[in-house]
Amino acid sequence: AAAATASLQAAARLLEARSRLLPADEVEGLKEALMEGQERLDGAAAKLSEAADRRSAEKYLVEVEDQVKVAEGAATTVCDLSRAVLQATTGAGEEASNGAEGGEELKAAARELKSAAGAARNILKVRLVSARRLAGEVGKDAVEQLTALEGRIEAATQRAADLQSQVSQKLHSGAKADLTSRVAAA
Repeated sequence: AAAATASLQAAARLLEARSRLLPADEVEGLKEALMEGQERLDGAAAKLSEAADRRSAEKYLVEVEDQVKVAEGAATTVCDLSRAVLQATTGAGEEASNGAEGGEELKAAARELKSAAGAARNILKVRLVSARRLAGEVGKDAVEQLTALEGRIEAATQRAADLQSQVSQKLHSGAKADLTSRVAAA
């Protein structure tokens, strides 16, 4: 596109320089042809720019979607482990100790979730900035879709946090009850 623009500009300069040597009606016809060529070139350049923006937006969305899926997977793991710990701590004796072991596994999964969600949020922020630079509707659509992905990250981490809170309360109340019974027995 840049080379074609340069060629049209060179042709316009040449026509201007030689216009005294040619008949006036021929010069007008050539000027019209140059203007028509420039209009077609401008239209093609706009289409190429929009296509490039669309490809960039798709790349951004795929990249962020992959990170969101990792974070959602980590959140699902945390939720599953939280439910298992909650079920294990409702029993007594050996089941309660399995709940404590599951608590360590849950802490490791929670760290993994924090890392995955942080990575997803970071790439999302970078891609949102990039998407806002895209032209027209392509940029608006990309920002909307990226914002929806941000909502998915927040929803997944909130579900996991809610279950983790329940686990923490359950383990705390279980430890308090155990301590109370030991003090009473002593």
